[in-house]
Amino acid sequence: MRFALFSVFCPFFFLLSYACVQAQPTQWRVVPVGKEQLSVSLTEYAFYLEDPTAALSIRQVASPAYADKFRPIGSKNFNAGYTASRYWLRLSIENTTNESQKYYLEQAYPLIDTVALYEIDETGNITERLGGDMLPKHLTEVDFRHPVFHLQLAPSERKILYLSFRTEGTMSVSLRLWQPDAFRDYVSDSQLGFGIYYGIMLVMLLYNLFIFFFLKDKVYLLYVFNIFALMFFQAEYTGFAYQYFWGEFPWLNHRLFPASIAVLAGAGTAFAYRFLGVEQLSEHLKKLFWFLLAVAALEFCLAWLLPHTLSNRVNAASSILMVLVLIGVGTYALQRGVAVAHFFLLAWGFYLLGALMTLLRAFGWLPTNFITFYSIQIGSALEVILLALGLAYRIDLLRREVVEKEKQARRAEEEKARLIQEQNLRLEELVEERTQALELTNRRLTDSIRYAKRIQDAILPHKEAIFKCFHDAFIFFQPRDIVSGDFYWFAETEDKVLVAAVDCTGHGVPGAFMSLIGNTLLNEIVYERGITRPSEILRELHKEIRTALKQEEGTGSDGMDLALCSFHKDLQVIEFAGAYNPLWYVADGELFEVKADNMPVGGIRRGVDRYFTNHLIDISRYEHVECFLFSDGFVDQFGGPRRRKYMLNRFRETILRCYTEFVSAKSQHLFLHKEFEDWRGNESQIDDVLVIGLQVKWQGKYALKKE
Repeated sequence: MRFALFSVFCPFFFLLSYACVQAQPTQWRVVPVGKEQLSVSLTEYAFYLEDPTAALSIRQVASPAYADKFRPIGSKNFNAGYTASRYWLRLSIENTTNESQKYYLEQAYPLIDTVALYEIDETGNITERLGGDMLPKHLTEVDFRHPVFHLQLAPSERKILYLSFRTEGTMSVSLRLWQPDAFRDYVSDSQLGFGIYYGIMLVMLLYNLFIFFFLKDKVYLLYVFNIFALMFFQAEYTGFAYQYFWGEFPWLNHRLFPASIAVLAGAGTAFAYRFLGVEQLSEHLKKLFWFLLAVAALEFCLAWLLPHTLSNRVNAASSILMVLVLIGVGTYALQRGVAVAHFFLLAWGFYLLGALMTLLRAFGWLPTNFITFYSIQIGSALEVILLALGLAYRIDLLRREVVEKEKQARRAEEEKARLIQEQNLRLEELVEERTQALELTNRRLTDSIRYAKRIQDAILPHKEAIFKCFHDAFIFFQPRDIVSGDFYWFAETEDKVLVAAVDCTGHGVPGAFMSLIGNTLLNEIVYERGITRPSEILRELHKEIRTALKQEEGTGSDGMDLALCSFHKDLQVIEFAGAYNPLWYVADGELFEVKADNMPVGGIRRGVDRYFTNHLIDISRYEHVECFLFSDGFVDQFGGPRRRKYMLNRFRETILRCYTEFVSAKSQHLFLHKEFEDWRGNESQIDDVLVIGLQVKWQGKYALKKE
């Protein structure tokens, strides 16, 4: 009994005394910062204002009327516990150097819903920046588990900052200013420390999972679940879950924190039940533990239903009750002679004490400092080590029980090893057979796709037939896969030449099927029906695709984006119609864009007869005219130093360079290919690429005029 009390309360008094000593207030003043200071704790210099209604604006707070209502914090950490109020902080920072300085401003507690940083310049303009775990991670300034802001100070500048904090959890504020290099070192050290911590947890999890599979003792499986629950809770509590897993889903991250508390409480209760043998100790204790497990399950469900503040408080209060119950049961088990109860009390004394200190800090009953903030990590690390010793002791007891059966066990192991070896050999044979079958299947699929490419190449028009109709021309065609969803189309009638750049839904094999359908329908519309007006061609193509793919029945949304030009042989006139994709033409060095209609060809919208705009372009007054038709594969390609899309504006500049710097179509083709590959670099090609360049008029001579 004395050992149990000592195990539980000795670490409590030590940690509590250290935590209280750390909370000594200091007088607030202007924060001087210079080169020699790697980091500065700012909270103790700050003034705070509580806004119970959360209705005050920054202009009200920054006005002289509220200047006297701020109160100094006077300590390195500020903790208001659970509160619905918004808290405002005011800071004055002075750059003591004659150089501009860059800093990182960190709020060192991750579980804050919203943090707003306000800077007011000399003209009264207010700059607002946001952080906190209710902000999607991609909108944060710095990719870190805590809210972090950039801060710039001019030489000898004194800057007044206002910050507002609001949260449905614990209102805990700990601000620190970092020099960039020091912040990077801090992040690196923090990641290393937590990496070691999670590494220990993962090793213990895998180790005990292995023991469970070996001994088939459920206590090890429950311990594995307990370690997993602890890692889950720690990831939520320390902000790693927000940083690495579901930071883009703030609501989910918000709800998972109280849920993780419930999971941890249930896992700890279930492990204690099995580890201490509660079922053999007392029937009343057995019922009590089942009641606690039911409470933990109910808490998990309520974490998704109750308001976040209420859910946090309910889970926190019930967790305190479970802490006391587990310590009491451990003490009772020690009195009843349970051998491993010593390890349980000592281990869970540290761990549950850490949890208790965390909860007391959450309610504002303990100050926030290193010990109280990281008490759960310290306690859990000690708990894992001590329970590992307890489980090792348990293994030793089990080993003693099976000493007499050593020979039989050895024979069983040898037989087991023989079976495993036979199974491994059989598995290797099966793997080899499956591998050969997969290789054969893959080879057949690849051969089929390559044959499909031959078919697709056969239906595409000969480039020479297109090129001979113009002064010069090029087609930059680069499929993403073996076959392509983009294709170029050409038709020539008695008085017109028609050229199109078509982008079908999808790429690869599905896109290739669509290209076959599109090419066939275009040829039928022009050659069999005699329709050569681009807008009418697109309208007929839309109706035929919907009929061919049964889209009137709502069976698919496939379609095409395309740009279609009709060049008159007798008149220096170009007709154009487009579905999403425009026409660009460069006339005497100036680039013009003819916009397409903002709708595709094909689609599942029922009962819609689409009418496309027919554009007429008179090029008779120009000396040089070159037309460009293209799909979206080039402009959507990721690459460059920042791994971004190529974008339309950059492509516009590239096309203008292509026209002005390169005369022949072949050199233009080579330039575009090199530009695309240089931009793509090591990135994978994301879509089919198609760019067509047609020199319609050169040195005043119209290419299509009949002799």
